[in-house]
Amino acid sequence: MRNVAAHEDAVTWTEQEALEHLATLSVLARWIEQCTVERATQTQISCSLR
Repeated sequence: MRNVAAHEDAVTWTEQEALEHLATLSVLARWIEQCTVERATQTQISCSLR
């Protein structure tokens, strides 16, 4: 993620825009928390490289 405040002189978001950004990141964080990691076997990796 990019820290906008560190890359711009001033953040010019309205309160509504800031809340929308926060909501988007909240949904993304929830999706990430619900994920499971699936590891490929060596055979799957070899087949996908062909």
